[in-house]
Amino acid sequence: MLIREFLRKVWSYFNRNKWILTKFKVRPTPHPRMNMNVFFEKSILAPRQRGKQSRSAFTLIELLVVIAIIGILVGLLSAITTRSLDRSRRTACSSNMRTLVQGLLVYANDHDGYFPPTAQNSNSWPWEGDWAVRYSDFYVNYVPNKQVYFCPTDMKNTVKSEAFDCYPVFPGKASNAWRTNISYAYFFGYNQWDTPLPNLNNGRNGYANIMQVFAPSQSTMIADVMKLGSSLPSMDATPGRDWNHKESTYRKSGGHIGNADGHVRWISMQDGFPEDLVFKSGGRNYYIHQKPVEYVATP
Repeated sequence: MLIREFLRKVWSYFNRNKWILTKFKVRPTPHPRMNMNVFFEKSILAPRQRGKQSRSAFTLIELLVVIAIIGILVGLLSAITTRSLDRSRRTACSSNMRTLVQGLLVYANDHDGYFPPTAQNSNSWPWEGDWAVRYSDFYVNYVPNKQVYFCPTDMKNTVKSEAFDCYPVFPGKASNAWRTNISYAYFFGYNQWDTPLPNLNNGRNGYANIMQVFAPSQSTMIADVMKLGSSLPSMDATPGRDWNHKESTYRKSGGHIGNADGHVRWISMQDGFPEDLVFKSGGRNYYIHQKPVEYVATP
């Protein structure tokens, strides 16, 4: 406002003192009949006012369209980010299992072919980690990295009831826990109560000694926890808490299994529970893993 009044007074002064403009050969107005104040209003103030009005004419519809576009972009970005995080967690889980499989093979090579022993009462809870931290030196001398024993997706979902206590105190055991849970089910090893060796009793559809392994590519040493329960559920049911990579239904879920030949593969439940991968551990609960192929002597 101050600038406008100042300019108005300047033009009025020049209009009253035309000799100044004449001396410098400046015409006071674009037309001899136009008053200087009118020229000021039309040539200077009017364009500014018109510009101001045009800039403020932003309709509600335009605003809603912009908000809708931003919402769509945010939704697409969120979905892409979620899928990327899931793939990253799955890759880290596969890497963990590959490390454990290689460690188990090295352990067996150093112990006359025997894999780390297990507890007799843990056949229906194969994800207890006492085989690595209590009954053998596997954790101390072979895979001493705590992160390897826990699946990132499992930790995100907090699948197991004792996962809250097991992870912070691992390789120890929480005061209120009677076993040390990890994210992976271990199906090999001998019963540590059956001594002295040689003892080939397993009880988990697995092998106790590497010399027993007849078909390494078809023998699951370790796997994601994929517990089905005491009976087979419907494919459209929701997996329970004891399933690492669980989705809304069993059909959309899956998990990794690590075989005795050292490779790790992803198993999908999309086409139903694979008949060759569903077995009871200790005769109590069904788990997804591959039962070793039995050697049959030919006559």
